[in-house]
Amino acid sequence: MGIRIALVVFVSAALAGGCANAQEVSVDAARAAVAACLDSAGPTLAEREACADVYLSPCMEQPGGDTTYGMIACTGAEYEAWDEILNDRYGQLREAWPEGAFEALREAQGAWLAWREAECDIETAMFEGGTLARVTRAMCMNTMTAERAVKLDDMLSWLP
Repeated sequence: MGIRIALVVFVSAALAGGCANAQEVSVDAARAAVAACLDSAGPTLAEREACADVYLSPCMEQPGGDTTYGMIACTGAEYEAWDEILNDRYGQLREAWPEGAFEALREAQGAWLAWREAECDIETAMFEGGTLARVTRAMCMNTMTAERAVKLDDMLSWLP
């Protein structure tokens, strides 16, 4: 939860202050890019998981996007889009699944959140103390959140 807040604060600061000649970072544009990719992706998990970085990559190719500030701002915008999808699908599953099935998902989701933090800790530890640590963590959180959001979206198809 701390990383999410940090990313929101960072992206908000980037949007409020302008990105100093970096790209125009936009959570709305990230939402639109992710949604368009998911709408046009094939039915497999792999095809939909390939939508991770759909906003991030072009955003980082813009002027200033290759700076630490730009990379974190771009990643934070896409992370917000994926996190919203993840939470939306989780809510849909809560409404649609039988209580016992949802309870199992709730426990699994809690374990997944802890696992995501631990996995991103591993990736970040290699760069501890440097600016690359923040970029690595942001990218890890984005990728893992995108993968989980796609998985939860797939779980909606399990309904009878």
